[in-house]
Amino acid sequence: MANLWRLGAVAGLGALLLSGCGTEPVALSHHPVPASLRTRAPEVTDQTARVSLLPGTPLGLDAVAFANTTDGWVAGNGVIMGTSDSGDKWATEYLGPQAITSLDVLSPTLAWALGGTALLRTTDGGRKWTDVSSVNNPSQKDAVDFVSAHTGYGLIGRMNAQGSVPLMRTQNGGADWQRSPSGIQATAIAFSGADSGWALVPFGAQHVRLEYTRNAGQSWAVQMTLGDGGNPMPGGVLVAFSHQDAWALIDGGAGMSQQSYTLFHTTDAGENWEAVTARATENGPGPGDPQGVPAGPGSSPGPLAAVNGSSAVLMGICEACQGTGTAALGSISPGTPWQNHPAPLPGVAGPLSMAFPSLSDGWIAQSPGVGVSDILATTDGGASWHEQFRYTMAGPTDSIAFVSRTLGFGIGSVGNPSAVLKTTDGGRSWTEIGNLAAAENQDVAVSFPTPRQGWAIAQSGQLYKTADGGKNWEAKQQLNAHTPFTAIDFLSVRVGYAKTTAGYWVTRDGGAIWSPSRSLSGLLGFSLKMPPGTAGQSPALAEVKAGHNVWLDSYGPSSNGDLWHTSDGGKQWTRYAWNIPAGVDSLSFLNRRDGWMLMPGNALLQTTNGGLTWRQLP
Repeated sequence: MANLWRLGAVAGLGALLLSGCGTEPVALSHHPVPASLRTRAPEVTDQTARVSLLPGTPLGLDAVAFANTTDGWVAGNGVIMGTSDSGDKWATEYLGPQAITSLDVLSPTLAWALGGTALLRTTDGGRKWTDVSSVNNPSQKDAVDFVSAHTGYGLIGRMNAQGSVPLMRTQNGGADWQRSPSGIQATAIAFSGADSGWALVPFGAQHVRLEYTRNAGQSWAVQMTLGDGGNPMPGGVLVAFSHQDAWALIDGGAGMSQQSYTLFHTTDAGENWEAVTARATENGPGPGDPQGVPAGPGSSPGPLAAVNGSSAVLMGICEACQGTGTAALGSISPGTPWQNHPAPLPGVAGPLSMAFPSLSDGWIAQSPGVGVSDILATTDGGASWHEQFRYTMAGPTDSIAFVSRTLGFGIGSVGNPSAVLKTTDGGRSWTEIGNLAAAENQDVAVSFPTPRQGWAIAQSGQLYKTADGGKNWEAKQQLNAHTPFTAIDFLSVRVGYAKTTAGYWVTRDGGAIWSPSRSLSGLLGFSLKMPPGTAGQSPALAEVKAGHNVWLDSYGPSSNGDLWHTSDGGKQWTRYAWNIPAGVDSLSFLNRRDGWMLMPGNALLQTTNGGLTWRQLP
């Protein structure tokens, strides 16, 4: 979900401060705080809020690789899944902290998976994945290439300003890595044996070199140098099948949602590289300016799946297409020139990966949206595709409002931003019960003062009300403001407010009449003393509950979105610093202990101790 204003559902005050002021009169109850509390400097206690996220949520699939047409793996954010029957069944083999970006498969039993901080390996066909070594992986795809059970190469380490990474070599299956004695840094590698391989090396501002080694990387010979008319060249993909046969997909300059590219092929160890297909853009021709070659698919390069030394499949992406994008395939096989497939693949978009162990059998692993992942398969070379696996993360995407420890409501779901959701088990499962169709293209905040009565406001200011627990909604008046509305909160069935990025609209008669207001001081009755050193700042989200309980999110000096809490109207504050860089889309508390927060990616977390620890709900 793209939530530009970070909506709060039951997410009360939004911004409690007027610009330049250290206190904001915020009404919370009709019991005023003594004057001594308003003048005394607040005390602050620092705590670390522990946020426990489930591995692989939101699930994102970034890599796919097959040993043959039956045995293969897909992997991504905290997950590896395997199949031994061509994808008819996919079994989860790994759930853990690693976001897998690269898979390298040598056989149906032996494979490696490269995560952000660890290299994993299986030697038994995926029944067990173990950490082989700690690594520093800058999220490069196709960053490891093993040529035997012991010898392999990897782009592992710190990325430089040109996007290249040091070349490393292992001789014990990945347990230990040594930097190449030549000191070479590359954006792509492909090795055909223990000693011979290719590397794509950027140099200068707008050039790349394709280099070749015959002595395990001790020295390199330049086989091809490419530039792109003053445009930066971001890199490419290399695949080697033998000492003679290799493929090189070189990316060119990008602009206007397009990127040029050229696919090269060699059959003589790189003595000659022939352009197979290329795509020019308004910024210029494909790298090398090949003449007389067939135009490639799409308007930007997608994944390359080289089948063998004479056959390859390339996906082209249409980045400017509506929705989630449209992809197209092209391929070459022995005795035929390059051919683009006539039928596009609507809805296929990045991040994605593709594997073709044969010219007829192929797989695509993709995550076309936050909280959505697919595995697609073809048995006719890409002419038609069928879905083998789909994951859609359950739960709200936009905002939440809890009425009790078990009953809650949410707005938005994956694939249906206007959905109204309900939970009766504290957020563990959700059921779609209605729609706010008129607000389907806007962020929406929601508040439920009772189990049946609820209010919602779109960023345009359009108000909606339900009297049957969210099943049906009636459009109410439109509140007009110069800035978007970001929150709504009913403190009772009669008293509530809606917040814009610049002020408030308040109601005291159950929503019949709304009036603009610069503050909330007239609604409830005490001046909240803000934490020291935060004068003039405005929290992204806030939540006010009975007594003098106030929570503030994304407030103060930290960039991680700390959570602040006071239970005495600001006399004492507790600042909870996240243990992870966490953003919060929506916040909902019932009392000083029980609360929920919705994070980007649809992760819903719950606390039972006022925000000290948070546990993700499955």
